Amino acid sequence: MNYGDILSDAFKKMWEEKKLWMISALGVALFALMSIIYSGGMMGWQMRWMQALPALENAGPEQEPIDWAIQIALGYMTMFGFMSLFSLGGYIINLIARAGVVSEALRAFRGERTDISRGLSQGARKAPAFFAIDLLWSLPLIAVMLAGIVLVGILAGGAIARISANGGDEFEKLFPAMFGGFFFVMTAFICLSLLYGAFKGVFAPLMYQAAAEGDKPLGEAIREGWRLSRENLGPMIVMLILFWAAMLGLGLVIRILSMPLSLMFMFPWFSMMNSLEAGAQPAGIQPLNWLLLFIGVVGAGAFTWLGLSLRQTIYLTLYARVYQELKDAKSLAETTQ
Repeated sequence: MNYGDILSDAFKKMWEEKKLWMISALGVALFALMSIIYSGGMMGWQMRWMQALPALENAGPEQEPIDWAIQIALGYMTMFGFMSLFSLGGYIINLIARAGVVSEALRAFRGERTDISRGLSQGARKAPAFFAIDLLWSLPLIAVMLAGIVLVGILAGGAIARISANGGDEFEKLFPAMFGGFFFVMTAFICLSLLYGAFKGVFAPLMYQAAAEGDKPLGEAIREGWRLSRENLGPMIVMLILFWAAMLGLGLVIRILSMPLSLMFMFPWFSMMNSLEAGAQPAGIQPLNWLLLFIGVVGAGAFTWLGLSLRQTIYLTLYARVYQELKDAKSLAETTQ
């Protein structure tokens, strides 16, 4: 496999067929909007909270702190529910977009022109297959996560039972063991997640490519993607490393370009924090602060949208080119036998 040719062909095709990026951009638009709403809402809420904090600390006994805690909890729950609905909607839309990008990228590498409406239509038809593959690769991770939660629950339950039986002095003896056990479980989960992520990065991409091609049944697409990856294990590992390197470079560029917006976004927050640390009552949220907050949040959301859409387009188009290369090589080998 000529990695240089594959990379150059993939990026050249993305430049020539910008509709691939447009389909992907439609798919991640709701995620970007969600990040804008969440960041702006949380930052605005924190600024209001910091402004009210001195008055809360000096409140009389008739003002119950529990009321403030309930308001905070209700606010977080409302935000969590809102974000959950947004995430579900964004995931469904992005399923369609991902399948559409793969379908149109495969057409583009066969010399055809891309089309947004055709890609979205094909993406809607192939979205159930993409969801099934997503679910297939998510189940092991979910199982490990649930096992970790159960293990932590058992350890915590045993510790609570011993503390209840032997009194509060037992807590000082058990705390290091509880903390060490929790740290061990979290470290093991992170390590397993990284290893599993690398395994998925090698074997999953071609399953999606095979599922988007023609009218191939889901089971056959999964088997074909697995077989091609297993037979070309070395090249697939190299492609994963190259993709990670490309994403590291892309992330660094976007981070540098968005740095002024991040500073603009955080300036009102730092200003109020300085007032609190100095013991002064923070002034009301000035129009200039709201303007800086708005520009920073919307600008950061735009860069999030750009980064997500570019990353997804690169990933799907690159592996469409890899899939074509491996399938052509396999067909040639079978013909010459």
